[in-house]
Parts: sequence; C-alpha cells; structure tokens
Amino acid sequence: MKEIIYSFVKSDNPIFNIQLCGVSYCDGSYVIKRSASKIHSFEYIISGRGTIVVKGQKYHPKEGDVYYLKAGEDHYYYSDPQEPWVKIWFNIRGGLVDSLISQYGISEISLFENCRIQSLFEEFNSNASSGMDMRTVESQNAVVLHRIIQEMSRCVNSGSNDYSEDALAMKEFIDSHCDMRITTGDLANIIYRSQSQAIRIFKKNFGITPYEYALRRKIQVASQLLKSTRMPIREIASYVGFSNEHYFSISFKAHTGTTPGKYRRN
Repeated sequence: MKEIIYSFVKSDNPIFNIQLCGVSYCDGSYVIKRSASKIHSFEYIISGRGTIVVKGQKYHPKEGDVYYLKAGEDHYYYSDPQEPWVKIWFNIRGGLVDSLISQYGISEISLFENCRIQSLFEEFNSNASSGMDMRTVESQNAVVLHRIIQEMSRCVNSGSNDYSEDALAMKEFIDSHCDMRITTGDLANIIYRSQSQAIRIFKKNFGITPYEYALRRKIQVASQLLKSTRMPIREIASYVGFSNEHYFSISFKAHTGTTPGKYRRN
C-alpha cells in the first residue's frame, strides 16, 4: 500500500478550505471509516474496483468513476483485494461544497459513473501541492471545484455513454491493439482528422489524452498477465508493446505504486 498525501494547515475559512489531497495505490487491506465525518471527500478512480457504503446502500466505483461523500455523514469505503483502486482524491471543508452540490441538484448522489475528469482532479492536486500561499491555492481550487461539480452534474444528466463517434472509434482501436505501439497519427487516420484534433476530441470525451489511456490499458493487461500467468516479465513487457523491460517497469510502478516483480509476488 502506497499513498502520496499532502496535508495543510487548518484554516478558519468557513467557505472553503483544503484538508488533505493525494493519490492512493491501494491493496486488499485498504479500508476507511469515519463516523459523522467533518470533511467532504471527492475521489476519482484511475483504475481498479472497490466499494462505498452510503446510508446502508453499497456502490462499486471503478475506473473512470467519481464518488462523493458528504460531511456530516458516515464514510465507509474499501478497495477490492483482487483489483485494488488507484485513485486521486481530496478532502475539503466549508459551505461552498454544500452550496454548489445543492445548486447543481446532485446532493443525493454519491456515485458518478463514467465521469472522466481525472485532469481536473490532477489540476486541483497540482495547485494544492504547488507551494503557493494558501489564500492563492484556495482561490484557484475553488474555481476547479466548481468545474468538477459542474462536470459531475453533466455526467448524471447527459448519461454515461454520451461520447462522440470519433472518440469511441479511437478508444475501441486502443482497446483492441494493446499489444501495439499506437501513435497519434494512427488514431488521426482512423477518424480522418489532424493529430491535434484527435487528441483534443479524445481528451474532451474521456478526460485524458489517448497516450495516457493507451498506457493505462497496457498496464491493466500486464497486471492480469502477472497475476494469471508465468510469463517472464520481459515477455509481458514485449507483449503489451514496450520496447524494453526497464521502461515497462518504470511505467508499471508509476501507475500501480510497485514494480512488476513485487506485484506478482504479492
């Protein structure tokens, strides 16, 4: 289990203040319980599966989902031991959350499926960990929070499959060619657009670039091979399209928090 966590000096700002933010590379032991929590928790699932329990109801956030747990309620969530979460998150306090959540009509919703807004969570955490003074960080992230909640509302109201045909075509190509080195030019040719247009369309629909999505899919396939086969790591690296085992190991650790060898042993 590995976590990158940034904590902040407590603020008396009653409107908006950040408590913690970070990235968690979970394992089967990951469980969080808070009684009548004093914080709002926003979490984006980069990969893996897990469970949240809200008022006795279980939900199962997976890759591409966002979940939101309110202040004042019990928080209980845990990662799947076989496909543990990798997630980016932040915990905040203040009346701004209640106001925005209420205004956008999503106060009774905890799970936002297929809400591909990882880039906004990364922007929030990047601002928070930038070293800027806290007033500037809070000012910038109040705007990012508004955008996040706006997108959460859009995901609920537009449905989880509201993607353009071009975006879906590129995604399906990546999904079916995880063993290849796919270039932006390959994707652009599929949809008869320029490379810059292909990147922009993909990111608009899924919240990340085609390169990052393809890399994650390769890591997911590699993870399954490490768990379910005895293929040597160098062969797995080649199978999912990496030019060498060293680069594969670096990329795998960046996405899972551990090396391929340790992942297999665990």
